[in-house]
Amino acid sequence: MNSYLPIKQQIKLTEQLLAQAQQSYKQKPGGLLNIQKRGSYFQYYFQEEKTKKRTYLSKKNIVLAKELAQKQYDKDFICCATELLRELKKIEKYGASRSVSVIYHSLAEIYENLSAERKTLVDPYVLPDEVYIELWLKQSYKQKPFLPDSPEIYTEKNERVRSKSEKIIADKLAILGIPYRYEYPMILPGIGSIHPDFLLLDIKERTTVIYEHFGLMQDQEYCRNALRKIDAYEKNGYLLGWKFLCTFESEDHVLDMRHFEKMILNRFGEDSHINAGPE
Repeated sequence: MNSYLPIKQQIKLTEQLLAQAQQSYKQKPGGLLNIQKRGSYFQYYFQEEKTKKRTYLSKKNIVLAKELAQKQYDKDFICCATELLRELKKIEKYGASRSVSVIYHSLAEIYENLSAERKTLVDPYVLPDEVYIELWLKQSYKQKPFLPDSPEIYTEKNERVRSKSEKIIADKLAILGIPYRYEYPMILPGIGSIHPDFLLLDIKERTTVIYEHFGLMQDQEYCRNALRKIDAYEKNGYLLGWKFLCTFESEDHVLDMRHFEKMILNRFGEDSHINAGPE
């Protein structure tokens, strides 16, 4: 399935990021940062732009070093974002479309191409995929509590889940490289506080997808609640097949993992097998 953030919204996103970098750049001091490696450590120097004269910066001047490093990053970011904006406006003019992933990939490269030492001094506006995923996975949240008599079922990542099907699903998501949060709390108008089975990260679009596995469809009350939840998702913009995915199971209808994998790859792409971050 192919779906893109509308070009108008991509233009707005790029303009916002560009404005952020431009505002930062205006506030930075004159001069450049020169970094020299001395054995196992680094030394920072303030370099005048015209004369190229260098002055050693001690640890107490680390703020100035960060300002100068950020300044150079801002400059490169502004150059790249300006070019992207020019391209997007051409695309808009001709009524074409393009994935927003191009924006994230191109702008993240500005930070990725920095030396390891400069990365420690810079606050990036767009994170590389791996860093974004790691921070997304590290976000803490409160899951629903387990009842005392609930069976203890754990995934390969040692996460406790509520059913064998959820374990199979979680393990498969990990194999496919789809980052997820299990039972992440949300507020859904029409229902209230909910904990979807899985919240999946679409790293290409930098957005999330709700995935629910309805595993007791033979139960009439459960079935009614499932349909009510699906309806609420749709009404709140979580369109089935894109922002919302689901599978069903009952006593006489088991979960087909071949169908599940096909659904996930159809949504996230055949090249979605990426490192989902640290376990």
